[in-house]
Amino acid sequence: FFFFFKQKTAYEMLRSLVGSEMCIRDRYQRRVHGEINFQIERKLNMFGIVRQTSRKIKASQLKRAFASQIGGNKDLAKQNVAPSGVVRSDRLQFSKERLTDFGELPLGEIPDALKYDRPFNISTLSNGVRVATEYWDSPLSTIAVFINCGSRDESIENSGVAHFLEHLNFKGTKNRTRVQLELDVENMGGQLNAYTSRENTSYTMTVFKENTGKAVEILGDMLQNSLYDKNQVEAERETIYRECLETSKDQLETTIENSHYTSYRDSMMGQPILGIRENIGVISQDMIREFHQTHYHGNNIIVVGAGNVKHEQLVELVNQHFGKLPQTPQAGLSPKPREKAHFTPSVMMIRDDEMVNMNVGVFFEAPDWSHPDYYAFLMFQRMLGDYSADTHTGHHLNTADRQYNTIHTQLGQLPDVTIQKTIYAPYSDTCLLYTSDAADDLLCVDLGGRRIIKKKKI
Repeated sequence: FFFFFKQKTAYEMLRSLVGSEMCIRDRYQRRVHGEINFQIERKLNMFGIVRQTSRKIKASQLKRAFASQIGGNKDLAKQNVAPSGVVRSDRLQFSKERLTDFGELPLGEIPDALKYDRPFNISTLSNGVRVATEYWDSPLSTIAVFINCGSRDESIENSGVAHFLEHLNFKGTKNRTRVQLELDVENMGGQLNAYTSRENTSYTMTVFKENTGKAVEILGDMLQNSLYDKNQVEAERETIYRECLETSKDQLETTIENSHYTSYRDSMMGQPILGIRENIGVISQDMIREFHQTHYHGNNIIVVGAGNVKHEQLVELVNQHFGKLPQTPQAGLSPKPREKAHFTPSVMMIRDDEMVNMNVGVFFEAPDWSHPDYYAFLMFQRMLGDYSADTHTGHHLNTADRQYNTIHTQLGQLPDVTIQKTIYAPYSDTCLLYTSDAADDLLCVDLGGRRIIKKKKI
């Protein structure tokens, strides 16, 4: 027993003594409310860890008792040295002491210890398709095809066709059926995903490095030889309609879509990515084929490889499987010019008396992805961070008042606020930076960094 006792850390010793998986700090905090104090004290005194006659043990006394017990054990300190020779740090979990002191650095200079740049290459094929790679030694490789089209390139009449087209590209081609397509991906242990956004559509495959050629072939087959059969179009309507309904039940997604609608009025940027719900029943096979022929051409496509894929290898594969794509849209077809998206400050409220909680979002116009401050705003988003009541509550080390983020500390003091998210959504010529809160029976409004909380009238 005593050998087992010395091999354990302080928290593990206490767990074994008390006979519970709950952290001793959690147990001790609950002692303030008159719980389990006697059991802890009795078992600790039994093994001589602390000697107290009073049942009211202060937290500072308990902490000093364990610190002296561990600090006086030199054998245990020696065990903190890992086989690699790295000594385990004695700092507290949330200590603000610098792990590495880089000294005084000139503005904009990156320390050598943080400089990291993988080899990157880009080439353009004769038909306009661009090929980019970022190589590192890995058992996996990821191939992604990005098409420069999305819901912003639609019209009110065919709103939703870009997302409809993405679904139908998984339904079979001239060379393989839907089942064969799924089996080809599964049999080589790959993952195939796709998404549609406002300005681009992406198809991504992750496979073992020896299957890179097969992945490029499958993506090329999907994007050039899909059938878009009438029966497939009709069968997919119900799936897309259900997806729209499920998205409308997601409060964060609903808040985001409504924010785009009111921020970019009279523009297709304000329309939902999944399309206007009423259009699901009217999108036809001809609309889908026309959209494909208009936007899926060489000048609009970028093929990206990351992981264990060499640039020359990927260029050869893309030239083999995407080389027959036309460089421009087919004769008589031309993409709709993208109109400038003008940000419109506004206030929008949607009421649903059947909802238990409420969502409030504050949105700002921010730099687009070509702006010099793009990376600064990515850092700003990380600094604001996200908050979840499931993560930052309870009497333990992760309680909100021990976090570095002041916003999280304030939110942790409001038990009805459950989620806060900060999202930076850049586009080619505009951007939305927003923070959103979800709360129960509370109205949360953030005005210029000042958070005002009011009880909702019931």
